[in-house]
Amino acid sequence: MKYLVILGTATSLCEQELSQILQSQQVEFSLRLIFGPVVLIETIRVLDTGDLIQKLGGTIKISHAIGDVRDISADNLTPFISQIKKDRITFGLSIYSETTFPLDKLNKTDLSL
Repeated sequence: MKYLVILGTATSLCEQELSQILQSQQVEFSLRLIFGPVVLIETIRVLDTGDLIQKLGGTIKISHAIGDVRDISADNLTPFISQIKKDRITFGLSIYSETTFPLDKLNKTDLSL
């Protein structure tokens, strides 16, 4: 399983806290800094992200990574969203980037699913 974690402003402290908690839960994991406050965690088992975020004082967000897209469009996002087996889906988009994201590329007709 892959998880993206958005750390707080004290990123190295948040990263240490995250490692300590996962170790205390006896989770085998690898942790890799992607850039800035973004860390990728890879595990064999599913994490209880709700419980984990409650235990982490400086972590802002944890998401389960179900895929990777290079261009944000309805055609590229639909296959991932259709994997979710629920009656109702709340979908959000957060952009964490090393470069400026061209917001003009996002338009409402592109993202109408």
